[in-house]
Amino acid sequence: MRRVHADAILNRPLALSLERAGLLRHQIEASGMVAFYGDDEGWYSGAPIWRSGNIAIIGIAGVLLSGTGSYYPYVTCYGDIRKSFDEALADDTAQAIVLVINSPGGMVSDLFDLADHIYTSRSAKPIVAILADEAYSAAYALASAAQTITVPRTGGTGSIGVIMMHTDVSKALSDVGIAVTVFRYGEHKAELNSVEPLTEGARLRTQVTIDRLGEMFVELVARNRGLSPESIREMKAETFLGEDGVKLGLADAVLSQDEALEDLRANLT
Repeated sequence: MRRVHADAILNRPLALSLERAGLLRHQIEASGMVAFYGDDEGWYSGAPIWRSGNIAIIGIAGVLLSGTGSYYPYVTCYGDIRKSFDEALADDTAQAIVLVINSPGGMVSDLFDLADHIYTSRSAKPIVAILADEAYSAAYALASAAQTITVPRTGGTGSIGVIMMHTDVSKALSDVGIAVTVFRYGEHKAELNSVEPLTEGARLRTQVTIDRLGEMFVELVARNRGLSPESIREMKAETFLGEDGVKLGLADAVLSQDEALEDLRANLT
């Protein structure tokens, strides 16, 4: 059994919807972990892939993390998505690939490389993103790499932005009589640790990184969806319900998961 620790999420840039980011932070600070998983206990590890006739379907759900190995549907890892995607891509009997997505987003690490890989594979065979419910932030980045996106009327798209959370517990430690001394070589070493107040320099440097990642996200979606970067910036990382996302160009049609699959199947024959 492997364990996904809070360190994989906290104090790292996330492409995750704000509501879920706050909830996730609360859960992992309380429990110290995101999920357990292990094939020896019969739990699912990876992004599941199955067939519906000549269509290969890949499930992407829950919080998205870098690396491989996950407890589906609560966590899916980018490495597992890529493995399933490449399997479907190499399968000559699969005429199309469907990404069925229901995710609030997740880590930035590994995200852009996977999105680029999906995008550059468009010429090989049709790739369709069917939202079972929501595709926010990192999950939307993956969805945008497909040729088309469908969203249910109560589903959501958007949250095109990056967030990072820093916790300062230095006052709480001081209040209970605990003093922590940090020894460092290099002025900026571990400057985002939680036992010291955040310096203004650290705050500014971190914001520069977040802004850079945010611009990378904007450029990726602009390329994938044929939108102007400015129109995406004007969304200000907002989330959009069903038809509202279609009107903004973030999705192509409002369809249920079953309707979207039937539509794809009809267009393949």
